[in-house]
Amino acid sequence: MRQMLSRIVAVACLLALCTGCGPQPTASTPTSIPATPDSQTTSTVASPSATSPAVEATNTPDEATATLAAPTESPAATTSTVSASDTSAPATATTTTTAAATVVATASATPQISAPTVIQKFTSNSGKTIVFYYEQHVDSCAAFPTCAFDGQLDVPSGFTQAESFLSGFTLEVKGSADKLDRAIANVASANYDKPPGKIQVTVGGMLNTENRRDYSYRITFGIVFTSANAKFTSISNSCTGSGSCDIKKSLKGVIPSGLEYMGLGTRHFDIGVASGSGAIDVNTLSMHIEDLVIKPRDIDLDYRCRLHDAAGANGMACEWAASIFALDPGEMERNNSTIFPQYTLMVLRNQGSQSRTNQGQSASGGPISGFLDGLEGVTFANENGGEEPISLIDASADEFELLSNPPNTSSTHYQLYAGETFGQNTFSSQFFTYQLSRLMVFMK
Repeated sequence: MRQMLSRIVAVACLLALCTGCGPQPTASTPTSIPATPDSQTTSTVASPSATSPAVEATNTPDEATATLAAPTESPAATTSTVSASDTSAPATATTTTTAAATVVATASATPQISAPTVIQKFTSNSGKTIVFYYEQHVDSCAAFPTCAFDGQLDVPSGFTQAESFLSGFTLEVKGSADKLDRAIANVASANYDKPPGKIQVTVGGMLNTENRRDYSYRITFGIVFTSANAKFTSISNSCTGSGSCDIKKSLKGVIPSGLEYMGLGTRHFDIGVASGSGAIDVNTLSMHIEDLVIKPRDIDLDYRCRLHDAAGANGMACEWAASIFALDPGEMERNNSTIFPQYTLMVLRNQGSQSRTNQGQSASGGPISGFLDGLEGVTFANENGGEEPISLIDASADEFELLSNPPNTSSTHYQLYAGETFGQNTFSSQFFTYQLSRLMVFMK
């Protein structure tokens, strides 16, 4: 794993234009999708281990079920219907930030959760694809209730497919830092009714700690609607292990003829200590692709979850769900990463919160009308073999914009941090390495 890490360290900053990244290191050897249909692309990605103890992952069969401490109570989530300001599919490109969504009906629930807010919208030049970005922010949740929104959104009608993806998340303890038991971020969509233009959405987060402190969460997510040729392949599974575990998948026929693999978007993760193991001070928290092999029609992947203290032997469990994006290259275009399919940011030996504004372009550098920017994976790893309680886990993404200077460029703001907080500053007593990998697709 350390040998693989050394190859990634050369990337260090986001593999596109990056504002505020500091000195740019030399990029690693480019890897791209080959033009010949008989070849394949292989991406080997290792979560940073730094000087933390090596942990043997335990592979778990596809049928495995993660064992996590069950909530003592799970009150019903709020059910609402939300209306976006534009429920038709525009024929021209737009990058205008949309006003907040309007709640038109709310069922009773405790606590009452407001509906997600529309924060951005992009439409392809053909009018066949549109993406909405939403924000869900809940300021105070009790330690165990799900505290999720579950309801219908009024969305554009007339498209043939819809798919959701996480973009960013922030989970924060109310009060002092505490040992970590479980962390969750989730978005799910279903039942897209083409007319009249409605979709069922569930979105929520949870941060459970040893002393069951209240917490807050903020999640940004996207929903893409398209009538272009596209295939979204849903994958989900779970694993258990000592310190880490792997979810491995061999996916056949997920890249149909005429489509291209353009990325993988996480929709859900649920990572925690195994039932009976007890909450821990954190050395490493990670959900990240370890290996990815792209064949002409098939994909093999290994998604590694890591949660352990300095000893590295605690029981843990992980659930993960994502979607494979195989899209029409006439409608969408992959990113310009020199090591595609990996699109990643790495920050080494850091004690404070890291803020990055990434500027991205398509592989051709041609005109774009919008972009899909979703979470693939994230890693927080202690560099010194230490451990600490958690007050804040932050892998947020927001401020999705198209820039005119430089032209044909996307812009997204990311924030990265895991650890304790002191006063108004996010500051860790330990040194952490952060790695953030993204789904990044551009709309023509």
